[in-house]
Amino acid sequence: MSFEEIALKEAISAVKHIFRDVVKEPDVVSMRVADGLTGLTLEAKSWASSIQIFGMNAPLDATKHTAQLSFGTPRKFVSMGSSQEDSLSEEDILGSKRNLMLLGDPGSGKTTTMKRLTNELHRFRLSSIIRKKSVPIPIILREEEIESLYFMIARKIGILDIFRDPRSRETNDPYKCSIGEKEKSISLGSSLPTVLNQMRAILLLDGLDELDLKQRLLIEKEIRNLSRRLKQAKIIVTCRSGSFTREMADFQVAEISPLDQSQIEEVASYWIDDPRQFFHEVERLKLKDICDRPLLLTQTILFYKKEGYLPKAPSRLYRSLVMLLLREWDEQRGISRRSCYSQFEIIEKYEFLSALAYELTVHRKKTAFRESDMKILS
Repeated sequence: MSFEEIALKEAISAVKHIFRDVVKEPDVVSMRVADGLTGLTLEAKSWASSIQIFGMNAPLDATKHTAQLSFGTPRKFVSMGSSQEDSLSEEDILGSKRNLMLLGDPGSGKTTTMKRLTNELHRFRLSSIIRKKSVPIPIILREEEIESLYFMIARKIGILDIFRDPRSRETNDPYKCSIGEKEKSISLGSSLPTVLNQMRAILLLDGLDELDLKQRLLIEKEIRNLSRRLKQAKIIVTCRSGSFTREMADFQVAEISPLDQSQIEEVASYWIDDPRQFFHEVERLKLKDICDRPLLLTQTILFYKKEGYLPKAPSRLYRSLVMLLLREWDEQRGISRRSCYSQFEIIEKYEFLSALAYELTVHRKKTAFRESDMKILS
């Protein structure tokens, strides 16, 4: 029996034990959980197995075309006086007992990292994973029908229908969704943390920033409530750096670090047999600043592979990358972000950013800027 099969068997047995006194047919619960976890495992493996590169018509193997990233103290924390902590690795994240809020800029590799973590959990190569036999539960928030986070998780692991009787009036409150006689009844809200702890589950919630404000406030509240009751289980959440405004108690916060030279070379080697000429062009045209983010590096490499060179006037490349970040990357993934700038046309955003960059670099002689610089300009 494989480690994965052992982990699933132990999880099913644990759930049956939790509900044995409140349901008439515990074996039926076991069957539902077995079906749920089997389906979850297949779904998680399928999702994590590939990545979709913008501009390519077919997905690529996630294990063969991605590099392990590094994770450090968020820049906004450092600018506010926090000390720079040691860099984290994927193994550090999986081996830690702490919940994690993982931040990153657009295209920095947040979703790809979640896929790599999911793949690693299914491989059972690390001693910490073998010892814990954790069950990964990835939830891509932008693809879910947003209701209670408790309902999303319960549906994934096959226990939602135990609490929701199709003949009864449904409720969206997990603490009002219960089973069993009054004196022995338990609610989904009170029992789910116990189920997750027994499974030693790792919840991977991808794309908190991709929810609208009302949905996000609901999910954040439930993440906080759920995390307080998780002892053997834990939560990993991804969010854009610029959208992270509220810290969560009991969550470590880390940010995806820019690619270093060895990581850039590793990514380039996936695409180019001999990348030395590519790096010569990057150096000659002073494009190193755009190669420290996976999305932009990959798009620069694809441009080079297609054209056989990098443009002598980098503005052509810059324009396509800026347009990608402004709209096309979200559009390809079916994300619509609501904000007070929703009616601001893409070309207007581009022209505004161009004027802003000119003001900062030419008139104010800056190559980098902070939020305080923007307030001065306004």
